[in-house]
Amino acid sequence: MVLFWVAILAISVLLYVLLDGFDLGVGMLVGRAGDESQRRVMLSTVAPLWDGNETWLIVAGVVLWGAFPMVYAALLSAFYLPLLIMLAGLILRGVAFEFRAKAERLRWIWDLSFSSGSLVAAFMQGVTVGALVEGIPIANGEYSGGDFTWLSPFAILCGVGLCLGYSLLGACWLVKKWSLPKQTADFISLGACGNVRQALLDAADFLTFGKSERRQKASVKERQMTIAKKLKEQQGHKLMETIKSIEKAAATGMKVYRTAEPMVKAVIKNWGRIK
Repeated sequence: MVLFWVAILAISVLLYVLLDGFDLGVGMLVGRAGDESQRRVMLSTVAPLWDGNETWLIVAGVVLWGAFPMVYAALLSAFYLPLLIMLAGLILRGVAFEFRAKAERLRWIWDLSFSSGSLVAAFMQGVTVGALVEGIPIANGEYSGGDFTWLSPFAILCGVGLCLGYSLLGACWLVKKWSLPKQTADFISLGACGNVRQALLDAADFLTFGKSERRQKASVKERQMTIAKKLKEQQGHKLMETIKSIEKAAATGMKVYRTAEPMVKAVIKNWGRIK
């Protein structure tokens, strides 16, 4: 049964990353659009889908809460602040999407809000994933870290990398939906950010490898100290057992000597007579 819920959770997260990923990517790319007509076309490609794609995030949260309540409690305690910021970004994004169609003079504010909300939500998701990969302190099944334990250079790199990854998904979606040659070429040129993304992933891999190597060395040293301590304890036990055996043998010898002493003295005393 556990494997079933793990599979449901994994599928929900995967569907959210794929479906809402291009949605958030388009939202971030709206800020790069040249004029209102381009922004209108870009938003029209995600208009029927953007709110439905976020359902998979709710499904993942509900599965985690219902099937794994202890994990849900620990993760929520660890990532309370980043999750609140992510939800604020998603709310701002949804409000901006609805209000920009009704605004005329201040439409640029809602465009900026839509792009900013998408960027903040994607970035905080990446930071959360990076902090999970790096590890969070858990003691007795409860989160034992501070309010900003999740914040680290590796987590920030993961946040930037996920933003670029979502941007690539959004660019691919626009290439599929928007077939004008010039616009297609413009969005294909966004593939250059894949090089930046790869560089960030390499840097994150370096940080992770370096940290894991240090942890591995510390773990090896700790194991060596534990083994040495056990060997000393075993040697001490063996020495004590040897000393006890010697004491026991000495006590037995003394007992035999004391028992045989009168007999020996009697034999020596009567030896002259017998001779």
